[in-house]
Amino acid sequence: MGRPAATALPAPFRPAGIWVVVALVGALGAFGCLLAVRAIERGDPRPGSKPYPTARPVPLPFGSMAVERVDKLQEAAAPGTPGRWKPGSAAALARVQVSVELAFANGASKPVRLDASRFSLRLGDGASARRLAPAAGSAGVVPPGAILPASVRFDVPRTRSRLLLELRAPGASRPALVDLGTATTRTRLGAGVQVLARGHIH
Repeated sequence: MGRPAATALPAPFRPAGIWVVVALVGALGAFGCLLAVRAIERGDPRPGSKPYPTARPVPLPFGSMAVERVDKLQEAAAPGTPGRWKPGSAAALARVQVSVELAFANGASKPVRLDASRFSLRLGDGASARRLAPAAGSAGVVPPGAILPASVRFDVPRTRSRLLLELRAPGASRPALVDLGTATTRTRLGAGVQVLARGHIH
């Protein structure tokens, strides 16, 4: 009788391949984070189509925009409206004054000019959304590598729609939207005032 056929033994387990895969996944994750950071620093010509929360910086073609503060104040109807001075009347609570304080960071190599005409306040979303022009606002030039504080104010009729701050930034292919909540003025700071500072509602 001949010898039985030799059986090949499995090769010993070598974990080197697993470590290579882990290293590649880690490197890809770090690269993704780097791209995200650079998109905010250098800007993005296409801000997201969905509204940004107030706590998140909005990427722009030249850098970014951050919402620092939002004040909502009860405002009466225009002078001459009957019942304007009657507490609690519809005329006394006809409008809400929405003031937004912002900060623009310029990560580009050229100065950028901004003014209130680039802003609007969208009431609601979709085809039936109404847009309001600013009642007042600041203007200025952001030098390269600098941060410019800015402000804009709107007189908003009483509405249950969400308030979306809209910015048509220079070089952007679509407007940037920031969700400012609703027109309610109920807060713990006193009647008629609502404040958001970097995402914290007081």
